[in-house]
Amino acid sequence: MAKLCLLSPEKARLFVGVKYLNASTFLFQGLKRSAGTNDFHFLVTLRSFIDYTRRGIWYLVWASEDHIQIAMPPSFTFKQTGIPDTIGIDSKIRHAIGLSPKSPLGAPLPGLKGEKFLDCLHSLTHGNPAAVTMLARGLRNFFDIDNYLVGAEEYLAQFQIILYRLAVGEKIGSIWQTLGVVRSAVMLRAMVKVSAKRARDAAVFSEIEQWAAELPPAQS
Repeated sequence: MAKLCLLSPEKARLFVGVKYLNASTFLFQGLKRSAGTNDFHFLVTLRSFIDYTRRGIWYLVWASEDHIQIAMPPSFTFKQTGIPDTIGIDSKIRHAIGLSPKSPLGAPLPGLKGEKFLDCLHSLTHGNPAAVTMLARGLRNFFDIDNYLVGAEEYLAQFQIILYRLAVGEKIGSIWQTLGVVRSAVMLRAMVKVSAKRARDAAVFSEIEQWAAELPPAQS
């Protein structure tokens, strides 16, 4: 556990956030490649993408130091992580931005007896028997696939803006207010670019990148 002490609590939180953002970015690239060509792969990837983007923000904003330590190397556990459910996290984010806290992730999917959108994605991802019905009747009869990529870009951009601005010392209340005035995808993309440049200019990630480079290899 000695390695943990080399990063301040603030930098440790950023470290976890960066890893979640990197994973989210890789998943978003997969979404773009499969959009319009492989609906099943798109939806399975979307489920993981939603978890990574929303949980990453939770770690940055609401996780306790104990939660952060559980996530930091060399800790390794599948149990008792303390992460709330993703729909609950999404509701907190929406409320903080000034939107209705009712998460669309928990909305019932038409034609499936009121099952939640996120639960239906989960069924496809993990091979739940409910997936048979969706696959047999056609995924596009249940999912508005063509419009999901726009929402995914918004989730990723929100995550990027929060991480980059927290990294340079901006208070989370100010960041929520900034996100609350966004009215278009164009505005959101521009905000990502400005926020990323501020973080790069400040070189705020150099310490955690060096720390990660010095980690010992995992033991089998």
